Amino acid sequence: MTEDDQNPGTRTHPPGTEYARAAEQQLPRRRGECTVVEEPPVRKVERMPAVLPRVSSSDLLKGLRELIIEHAGEEYRLRLTSNGKLILTK
Repeated sequence: MTEDDQNPGTRTHPPGTEYARAAEQQLPRRRGECTVVEEPPVRKVERMPAVLPRVSSSDLLKGLRELIIEHAGEEYRLRLTSNGKLILTK
């Protein structure tokens, strides 16, 4: 039994050949040649709730024009502009 038989979906090439180097580096191939590359595992995506919670900007700002939001050890600044727009900066 060869290594290809033991690992279906993968293909090996003799070491030191152009094909082996290309397979290791995942380089483009010549026309008509192909290599099977194993795909990385698929990440599960968390589903969003059907109805998202809603917070009013006035409830966040409480009469102020600016506030600091802490997230993952970083500080972000939420600012209300003179045109009534919100700007979030790091």
